[in-house]
Amino acid sequence: MIDDPSRESPSEQFEDIGTFSVNQSMDWWPDLSDLDRLNVLSNPTEDRARVLAAKVSLTVEETMEAMSKYSDIPLVESFVLNENPTKLIPLRLIHNFSCLPTEGSTEEKIELVTVWPPTNRMSRWVYAVTGCKPVWRLGMPEKVLHSITENFGIGADSLDESEFDLDDEQEEQDDIEDQNAAIIR
Repeated sequence: MIDDPSRESPSEQFEDIGTFSVNQSMDWWPDLSDLDRLNVLSNPTEDRARVLAAKVSLTVEETMEAMSKYSDIPLVESFVLNENPTKLIPLRLIHNFSCLPTEGSTEEKIELVTVWPPTNRMSRWVYAVTGCKPVWRLGMPEKVLHSITENFGIGADSLDESEFDLDDEQEEQDDIEDQNAAIIR
């Protein structure tokens, strides 16, 4: 008999294609319509808590507390950044996952604070790169993102590439004008 994918739950379908994990499908948040889930998940990780807060009419702080409760991931009010964060985890993962290594990391485990419940894929990447088991904590998005920006600047992938495309076009136009000016002389 051929398997009918329509008989699977949405989270099972997402797991199979590797696009969403249980945390990304937000099965842990009760009474949220599928459309609202999709709207929240279509935003960058760093914006999801704010968007979810607006959807459920809570403050970001209340949303993070509820998210911690529903996902069973502890919420930390404050955190101390590890002395040398990029020695523990590559800068690219810090920016892509909106996470930071915190004090308390050892050779066996790496303690991370993030703005959104981590996916299994995130945990696998952290383990593959560091060789340490990740121990996740949720942190207030504003504090985590401020710390990332303050310590590492903005991620290159967060820059709008269309601005660079315009710069390239302008440079090409300038080159053509320079060539024309050289011909006239």
